[in-house]
Amino acid sequence: MSPVKFRDRYGWIWTVPERYPTDGMSYPWLWQLFKDRFARETIDCAVLHDFTYSMHDYFDGWPIRRSHADRNLLDGLLLKAPHEARIDYIGVRLFGNPIYEHISHDTYMIEWIDFSFGPF
Repeated sequence: MSPVKFRDRYGWIWTVPERYPTDGMSYPWLWQLFKDRFARETIDCAVLHDFTYSMHDYFDGWPIRRSHADRNLLDGLLLKAPHEARIDYIGVRLFGNPIYEHISHDTYMIEWIDFSFGPF
């Protein structure tokens, strides 16, 4: 996947480097029967959201909080897929905290960070 760029409502410009490992839109299992996690309209929003959540795991002092990451998801979805933006945002606000709070030490992610940013 090519890099994803997004300017948020605060004027910050976010760039997710290419080949970021993502699981697309993280829908509950029942929603996955009706929604495509990798839909063209929503994949950039999902990549940015996954990136901001996961970098929180690997970098002390990561400059974004969960609420900011979730608002970026909402803002992106309002531009790309307005018909589903609010329900997806509500879902991530209701069920995203355990994922945000879980500190991952995924080997594949560490390799990607080393490749993209250099060893940390």
